[in-house]
Amino acid sequence: MSTPASRPLLRPFVILLSLVLALAGLSVSTLPAAAAEGDVAGATLEWGVKASFRSYLVGPIAHGHWTASGVTDSTPFGWSGGSGAAPGGSGAVAYAGSLQFQGHQGYGVAAEEYALDLTFSDVTVRVTSATTAELVLDARSRVLADPTTFVELNDAVIATLDLAGGTDASTSGVIAWNGVPAVLTADGATAFGGFYPAGTALDPVSFSWPVETAPEPEPVVPTISVSETTDLESGDVVTVTGTGFGPNETGGPLGTRPPLAGKFSGVYVTFGTFLDVWKPSESAPSSARKTALGATKWVVDADDVATIGGAAAGAIAIDEDGSFSVEIAVTDNFAGALADGNYGIYTYPGSGATYAPFETFTPISFATETTPTAPPVDPVTTPAPGSLGWGIKASFREYVTGPIANGSISVSSGAGVAGGGYWFPQSSAGVTATTVDIAYRGAVTFTGHSGALNLRIADPGVRITSATAAVLSVATGSGRVDFATLNLGAATATTDASGARTYTSTPATLTSAGAASFDGFYAAGTALDPVTFTIGSANVASGRTSTTSAASAATHTPDATPPATEGIDSEQSDFTEGEEGTFTAAGFLPGESGILAVIYSEPTVLATNVTADADGAVTWRGNLPTGLTGEHTFTFQGSVDRGIVLDIAAADVVGCTVEGAELTWGFKESFRAYIDGSIANGEWATADGATYETPAFGWANGTGGYDAETEDADLAFTGSVRFTGHGGVLDTTIANPRVVIEGNRAVLLLDVTGTTQDGAPVSSVGVEFAELDLDAAERAGGGDLIAFTSIPAVLTDAGAAAFGTYPAGEALDPLDLSITVDPACGEAASTTTSLETSVDSENASAVSSWPWIVGALVVLLIAAAIVILTRRARRV
Repeated sequence: MSTPASRPLLRPFVILLSLVLALAGLSVSTLPAAAAEGDVAGATLEWGVKASFRSYLVGPIAHGHWTASGVTDSTPFGWSGGSGAAPGGSGAVAYAGSLQFQGHQGYGVAAEEYALDLTFSDVTVRVTSATTAELVLDARSRVLADPTTFVELNDAVIATLDLAGGTDASTSGVIAWNGVPAVLTADGATAFGGFYPAGTALDPVSFSWPVETAPEPEPVVPTISVSETTDLESGDVVTVTGTGFGPNETGGPLGTRPPLAGKFSGVYVTFGTFLDVWKPSESAPSSARKTALGATKWVVDADDVATIGGAAAGAIAIDEDGSFSVEIAVTDNFAGALADGNYGIYTYPGSGATYAPFETFTPISFATETTPTAPPVDPVTTPAPGSLGWGIKASFREYVTGPIANGSISVSSGAGVAGGGYWFPQSSAGVTATTVDIAYRGAVTFTGHSGALNLRIADPGVRITSATAAVLSVATGSGRVDFATLNLGAATATTDASGARTYTSTPATLTSAGAASFDGFYAAGTALDPVTFTIGSANVASGRTSTTSAASAATHTPDATPPATEGIDSEQSDFTEGEEGTFTAAGFLPGESGILAVIYSEPTVLATNVTADADGAVTWRGNLPTGLTGEHTFTFQGSVDRGIVLDIAAADVVGCTVEGAELTWGFKESFRAYIDGSIANGEWATADGATYETPAFGWANGTGGYDAETEDADLAFTGSVRFTGHGGVLDTTIANPRVVIEGNRAVLLLDVTGTTQDGAPVSSVGVEFAELDLDAAERAGGGDLIAFTSIPAVLTDAGAAAFGTYPAGEALDPLDLSITVDPACGEAASTTTSLETSVDSENASAVSSWPWIVGALVVLLIAAAIVILTRRARRV
């Protein structure tokens, strides 16, 4: 204890020491804000401060005492009513109340004062980890070296707590620790006025925190609502709204097959007739689920809309919260409907996934059908004779009479040739309880491939089921089948003076039964030539011709130069090679199909079957070809032509130069078998560096760039594969593969030249031929080698248009790709990282050195004070 005579000598030192402590940040420690969950109320705390200190205080030297306010007076001292927050077991709880320790009355101070005067108040226990905690409080104490001076600390960490050294007494809803060792900090030593040094063991701490646990969130259950479910008319459009259809806690359900293999599968939303046992999760076969043509939407992540074909393929982007809204047309008695099935709106996971919560069924019912009426007949005037005109499918006619099939088309049994199609006279008409049935007679026979192709389509009939829908049936070699559905709502309907009613340019869509009649040549859902038919009286006239006929209508091919430069709008004004663009235009026929999306300078077909909506508007969304930069023209070509001039920017250069890359790909096993088989009787040949080793083609010495950080790549290969067959009619070359990886998208580009399987000429450079799914591939390699094996590949719209054999979405053979990275690229990245680490280390050193500098300064000040005191004492 200092004497009164020495106090003036200490004051400059105390002031300076206080300044140093303030600079060191020892005076204030901020308590973090309480969390919004894991609230704590009614917490308790027991702590004796330090047993030896209490003994000293009340002993014969200090002759002191303590005063408790809001704290139990017995030892260990007790606090109650603490509150705070402990999310996840960590957090802070504050306790009100104070303890004042006083002793050494009148010693160096006024008679009524105490030289030892220490107050602790507003204690907080702060848990900082699973094994550590802190004791925080406000302190006010006299400095023992100068009792006239008080040190005040607010929210000071005065002790560290070792939870690992205590006993975890926690239970459900309560965080509790008993006998936790406490060690005095530097702040604590200051709070004690210098009575104890930092590192001194204090009395152990025990605390209990009742934690208010938040209720478990209700599980998100996928739900469906349908705008109308009863008294529907065939052709009505219903709105289907879904909620809770996002990925589950594991990120699934995940697709098990392309195009979304290994990714969130999305959900099919469809109208159809399903059997009682229909769910994929119950192992029901696909035959238990029959959907109406065009009545399926696929709700997927926004990033995957283009992957599955965009809006034209029924793709709908799901909202971030797992909700969606789609419109679906419903049709009574559609082609292929299951007689014992249940009409309804159904949902289930896409891409082969199995996930019961996504399987829902909402039953719907149709209004009682009124009896269809036959065309009005004037009792005096006989309706004009009826007939049906139909070209079947223009591209099929051209294929049959072209150089591959080398066949012919003949009409018989009363049918005739009319323009580019065929004419069938009406044989009868009748009315049932629910339909109007009109029968026509005559046959068209297609032959080719030296007799291997022989298809007879005879005696077409139209069955009208509602004001907007009908079914076209025909007789084939395997019996009578519902060959196509007819959209009467999109036709032009007129009635002449005789009462005969004509439907002009009625859109026709191939059914699954019709596809089977074509032996799979076309898939169900394919647009056929439109049908024009008249419902009148029986027509006894014979066919207009009955001779063998070659098809006279040409397939729709793109113009050599842009047919239009105006009329298309886009959502964006800036375009970059390989990135997505969206284009819309109006003025086409309602429901018109087969519209081409073509980009120039050299015509590159991006899509072959863009379809107009009921207002004649079309939309195409897809990726612009990689490698196409500068000014180009995008067009729609159909009944009218529309265009827009684009300025396409080059994509950023990818990463660093690679040392080499290798690509291995079988193209398509079934196509190789076809070329090598008895029908095509062909072969393939590699050139310019490409190789073939059963069962795959190979390209080596690839060049380009690879970014190790983003994993983007742009790799080019040289070499070609030429496929020939059918005596040289088929002569298609694929060459110079290029693999571009950008973000979540990977694509294979090819040059495609020559003639397609049906003899059409093709010359397309840099076609985005296939989408690659790297997420579903196996990744290997290490160090400077990056390798992908079994990369799924799916034919794009542009690839289908260029190759001409398979539809978009067709699975090709998987690819293997390896990339050898230039070591210099890795060294540059390493140098950058080292430099950043060095700078960070220097900064960390500067920060960590500060406490040592402050500590050294404190020691020097103390030493200086001692020297001053010693010299002054000697003078006295």
